[in-house]
This record gives sequence, structure tokens and C-alpha cells, in this order.
Amino acid sequence: MPVPPGGNASPEARSEPPTQDVYRNVYPAKPPCLSPGRIVPLAHHLITQGFKMPLKLYLAGPEVFLPDARKVLDEKAAMTRAYGFEPICPGDIEIEPAPTRHEFGLKISAVDEGFMNAADGVIANLTPFRGIAADPGTVFELGYMCASGKLVAAYTNVTDSHFARTKAWYGGELTIDEHGRKRGADGHSLEDFEMIENLMLHGGVTRRGGPIAIHAASPDRLYHDLTAFEQCLKALAERG
Repeated sequence: MPVPPGGNASPEARSEPPTQDVYRNVYPAKPPCLSPGRIVPLAHHLITQGFKMPLKLYLAGPEVFLPDARKVLDEKAAMTRAYGFEPICPGDIEIEPAPTRHEFGLKISAVDEGFMNAADGVIANLTPFRGIAADPGTVFELGYMCASGKLVAAYTNVTDSHFARTKAWYGGELTIDEHGRKRGADGHSLEDFEMIENLMLHGGVTRRGGPIAIHAASPDRLYHDLTAFEQCLKALAERG
């Protein structure tokens, strides 16, 4: 049976992959992508024939946690291809089991960073997830791609600004200090820059010339509505 990191177990128990079942809906037993042995000759042939290879876009977001994660990611991948890009999604490759949850997590981290290194850009879903802000893993990935100098785009399925959501979290009760800063009941100041997310996220995309799409999705379609995602694809495709 699965053993927490640092726990004691017999060799038989420790040999079981503790988290394989948890991620099976996202990380399939058989990757849907071409094997490296087929990709390299194909790429060489296309280049020598004068074909332009499609840009590879990493699709970052909290979709991996959804009960229908694979379905949603496949829909995003199909739409990405329709706009002439090659999608790279979390879960596009099999990850070998590990003896502990911690080691398995490290493997996922390494694989996803490898995906980002192979990509030409990212479209990040910054729709608030489990709180008032974007999924922290997606935040890391967007920052990683900004720092790597790659194409960046982001979208959200809520129209309330970062400030509006934070104010609502405080129940709408704010005070103004002697310097004009807005503060919550705990004394912490709030960002108020008319941005959809923390200024480093919104600003990081905008200052690099990337599109940010904002769409008011219905609550029951918050993580399934691809309207804003498609707007990002359109904006990137128009750049040629």
C-alpha cells in the first residue's frame, strides 16, 4: 500500500507506485505524441523541403486537477492545432513510477520543465483556482517562460480585477492609511492596479507584448469555457 515520504515499509510495499493511480487520468499509459525516433526525421524532411515548423505552445493551467482533465486538455490541444500551433500539454508523456510520493512529484516537476524548455511559448490559464488567485503551479510556469524569453499569453474566465477579488475576500471592509494605501482588517495592503492578477503576472505578459484575454464564463463552465483561450490563439496566430 502507498507509504508517505519518510515512512517505513517492507520492500514489497515500497515497490508499489504510490501515486500512479492519482495521475492516471492526466498522465496516460501510452503517450499520444510521436516518438523521438519519428519526430527528428520528420522535422528534417520538412525543413529541407522549405516547410516552416509550427510553433510549440505549452498549455499551462489548473485543468490537470479536473475530473475530466484529459478531455479538457485534448479539446485545448485540438483547438491549438486548428490555429497552426503544436500543443504541449501536461500529461503528454508517461512518467515512470517512483518509490515515494515526493520522488514522483519531483519527476513530474522535471518532466513539465522539460516540456517548457521544448516549447516556443505558453498560454497560461490564470482563472482563479481554489481561492482568489491563479493556480500556483501555473504562476510558476508563466514566470518560467517569461524568464526564458519565450512567447507568453494569458487568459482568465472571470472579469473581476485582482483588487476586486481581494476586496471581496475581506468582505468589502477596507481602510485607507496615512499614505493612501488600501488595507484589510489584518493591516495588509492591497494591490490596486486595474489588473486581472498580481502585477508581476499581468505586467509580465503585457510588457513582453503578449495578449491577455478576459472572459466572463458561467460558474458551471469556469474551467471548461475556451472562449478566452481561443482569443489568445487568435492573437498569436495573427502575428504570423
